[in-house]
Amino acid sequence: MVTVDGREVSAGSRRQRALLQRLVIGGSDVVPVDTLIDDLWTTPPPRALAALQVHVSNLRRILEPHRPARGRPRVLVGASPGYGLIVPEDAVDTRRVDGALIRARTAADAADARRILADALGHWRGAAYAEVRDFPWATAEAARLDDLRLVAREMHAACGLRLADHAAVVAELTGIVRDRPDREESVRLLATALYRSGRQLDALDVLARSRRHLADEFGVDPSPRLPSLESDILAHRDVDVPTLPPDREEPSTTPVATVPAPRSRPSAEPAVDARPAESARLREVLARTRAQSRATTIWVTGEAGDGKTTLAGLAADEVRAHGTTVATGRCSEAPGAPPGWPWERIEQELAGQDPAAPQDPTATQDPTRSAFERAHHLEEICERHLAGGGALVLVLDDLHRADETTVHVLRHLVAAFWDRPFAVIATYRPSEVTPTLLPALAPGRHRSDTVALAGVGSEGVRAVARAVGVVLSQDVADRIARRSGGNPLFARELARLVGSHGPRQADVAVPDGIDAVLRARLARLPENTTVLLRRAAVLGRDVDLDVLADITDEEDWLDALEPAIVDGVLEDVAPTRVRFSHSLFRDVLYADQPRLRCARVHARVAAALRRRPQSDATAVAHHALASATAATAADSVALALAAARDADEAGAWSTSLDLRRRAREVAETADPPDPALLHDVLVPLIGSAARAGDATGARRLRREANELADRLGRSPFAAATGGPRLRCGRCATRPSRTGR
Repeated sequence: MVTVDGREVSAGSRRQRALLQRLVIGGSDVVPVDTLIDDLWTTPPPRALAALQVHVSNLRRILEPHRPARGRPRVLVGASPGYGLIVPEDAVDTRRVDGALIRARTAADAADARRILADALGHWRGAAYAEVRDFPWATAEAARLDDLRLVAREMHAACGLRLADHAAVVAELTGIVRDRPDREESVRLLATALYRSGRQLDALDVLARSRRHLADEFGVDPSPRLPSLESDILAHRDVDVPTLPPDREEPSTTPVATVPAPRSRPSAEPAVDARPAESARLREVLARTRAQSRATTIWVTGEAGDGKTTLAGLAADEVRAHGTTVATGRCSEAPGAPPGWPWERIEQELAGQDPAAPQDPTATQDPTRSAFERAHHLEEICERHLAGGGALVLVLDDLHRADETTVHVLRHLVAAFWDRPFAVIATYRPSEVTPTLLPALAPGRHRSDTVALAGVGSEGVRAVARAVGVVLSQDVADRIARRSGGNPLFARELARLVGSHGPRQADVAVPDGIDAVLRARLARLPENTTVLLRRAAVLGRDVDLDVLADITDEEDWLDALEPAIVDGVLEDVAPTRVRFSHSLFRDVLYADQPRLRCARVHARVAAALRRRPQSDATAVAHHALASATAATAADSVALALAAARDADEAGAWSTSLDLRRRAREVAETADPPDPALLHDVLVPLIGSAARAGDATGARRLRREANELADRLGRSPFAAATGGPRLRCGRCATRPSRTGR
């Protein structure tokens, strides 16, 4: 029975009711989706996850009838790797009985204890989980609750004896002893009540029947208390009234425990340390940094899926737990991020942990700040955190994508704090290092250590599998380790498939490529979830839910997104933001879409961002260029050039070069052709190419710009100087004396 807003409602179909009861048994913890599927279906259907999501959605409509269409669920919530039920402790009858026993033991008197127990027993209707007792997952809990109910009735009867309500105790326990003559506590209480009511023969008969039953069925004698009670009755001695709590352990199959208080959200999939040796090395370097008070950069290197982010995160969590200030920034996987983006995130985190920082979190967010200005501002913030004598640890993730601003700030900070307990944990992929990162990798005045990640062994694979709720045998773990090459991401995805489809998946059904494993994983999701994920992939690895809401027409988009969260494809990192758990998920989803569809989604994203006053110009330009058509080319180019100028002012030369190159490609597709538009793109592109060290390309661009200027009747001076905004210097082309 389910009560919502004071009235009884139906929980739907039998399988839906079974799902609700399975979540109740799970308490306040997350029940993995694979466990739910195995528990609800003897033979899971082909699209079991989609079917499960339908039942979840139906239950949510029943449990939260007034939830807004786009509101987050608060009762039946999803968090990787599954679903959990968040309700007050007294909202579930089974938990109410658990609590009643505890409160009764500490009650002021027998009358109060009896009232508490009577109230709890009054909510009991029939056998526990009667509808699902044939499911293996319900058997043990049903047996525990049956025994718990008997314990509660025995305690209620003991209170009745203390209140001299002997007739009521006899009536309450007669049926129990008749059905369960092995319940020695019930036998003792009933015999005591009969004796104190003047029914000595009946009391002796109850004790004799129990003794014969124990001997015939189990071949044992009763506990000493029953023969002692029988002797007292035969000798007409006074019989002590039982006290609360009983002076023996409760005869329950599972110890009665208080159900944990509901959490705000169920516990999500934990980070797992599959690399104890590398973790110990990282801890050692961090400890040495603090002890010797000398700046350290710890480079954690490995390819996609090797666990760099997990290793750095575990180390950061450990030092944070010991009082060290920690902040994290990540280079964006998608184009369009503003220059120095990871430092923007770190600055926000440090400001949030700094009482002296400005109260307005947007006060220091100026995308046009130069790298020099950003570096010195961050130096001031870091200095305040180090002033108290503590250490400071910064985590920079995916630095193989770093721009000039990010690298410049990193080099500035480690130089500024070279004699302070300051550490940077930086991760990157060796195969994707760009020339931009090379200056940071060069040896400097500060200490630099490298932790290179190789494949994990079978024990690491088993640890990764346990984190997602899958227990692997040694043989299967060895097979997965060989097949995955020790890549933790690959191993985790194989373990999930083994957990949901059986051990053969470790060798037979899984293709060799990681993309095929991820596609097999995505195939489990409902169709509407996959459609929404494809749109989210256009936004990049980090997905702003407000923007996603603006570009989708589906009313229940939040419910559609949830299966991806509970299945671990997405991580719920903030109230308005989710993140693909690995960039490969995003890449696979993005690549699977036709270019025309991607362009249309990019156009909707660009329009949504332009309606928001705080949107970053680089992100707007990225989506505008990706969605440009012959008719919208001029508008997209204008946005790209404006963003490139902001990047120039911030010293992000590679960002401005990329924007102008893409703007040129779009300008060449304009219909009708617009030579003036192309000329406006080529002129500043000359300076960008020169700053990037491409002198040959800059000269070629200047010739093209001069030819266009002749056709347009314009002066060639702008092309000769690389544009009116170009400053002459070592990194720029110098004006020619001849003007050519």
